[in-house]
Amino acid sequence: MGDVTKIGPAEETVFVCQCGCSTWLLLSDAAVECAACGNRSVDYGAWYREKPEAKDFTGTPFTEVQGNGSVEFARRRITQMASDPEVRLALVVRTSGTLNLWSDADSKKQVKWALRRLKEAADLLKKRLR
Repeated sequence: MGDVTKIGPAEETVFVCQCGCSTWLLLSDAAVECAACGNRSVDYGAWYREKPEAKDFTGTPFTEVQGNGSVEFARRRITQMASDPEVRLALVVRTSGTLNLWSDADSKKQVKWALRRLKEAADLLKKRLR
């Protein structure tokens, strides 16, 4: 008899984006997108065979995108999102209570739309009280 090689389950691998998120959206075009930062791969599977390098992310992976407990991550994410050309409304409130609001709304209809989005944001914040 020749040499026998034990075949067993593959080592479990958790795929972590360079932003630290381990939650992925699997899209119908075969792309994979990070649920937190939107980093998208369209290499049709080849990219995920490699484990993330330690220099990319050294923390503990998180899966809850909206509440990962990292203020630094949230600030990076919001900064990245605010630079998207489709952003129509941005709000920043500092500890002192100073409020900065930007919107490109220039019609009554657009202002009403922005106000509805602000109400939805307030409703999301209220969920933290439950």
